[in-house]
Amino acid sequence: MATYVTKKCPHCGYAYQFMQGGDQRKYGCPYKICERCNNPYWDTDIKEPALYGYENLHETMESVSQGCTLFIYIPFGIIALFGGIYLLLNAEIIGIFLLALGGINAYIICSYLKRKKDEITNRDEIIKTQQKEYDESMKRLQDINYLSRLAKVDSLAKKLLEERKNGELEHYAKRPQ
Repeated sequence: MATYVTKKCPHCGYAYQFMQGGDQRKYGCPYKICERCNNPYWDTDIKEPALYGYENLHETMESVSQGCTLFIYIPFGIIALFGGIYLLLNAEIIGIFLLALGGINAYIICSYLKRKKDEITNRDEIIKTQQKEYDESMKRLQDINYLSRLAKVDSLAKKLLEERKNGELEHYAKRPQ
């Protein structure tokens, strides 16, 4: 479910975004330049892919929810279909109702499986896009000036900057595979 918000430039108040997708993270460069006043600002809702990775709790929870729903639909649909056939063969009118209910369940299950198949089909393209965005993010984070400014508004960037200054191993999110 999308939540509607109005995001504004902190300098001139220009509304640059009107809709935001619920719990989903947005990835990319959080450093923005206002279209109206040309002043720079940080959009803290946008996360650097090389720092945060591409986990999306909203999609994971939606998938779990759909899986649980399917767990209920499959046995219920099978019972309804076979019960409907049995009762229809015995000339009972409730068989038509159960048959229809089984058909609706079969439709729901098939549409879910088709959606999952489409996700698998598009997975390679999605991964390729995420890898490109991740690589661009890594290039931005190599710039010490950019990282220093980002560290003022992002705790993971601050941690990365401290690791770099102390000569420690720098921690980044996993590159999409």
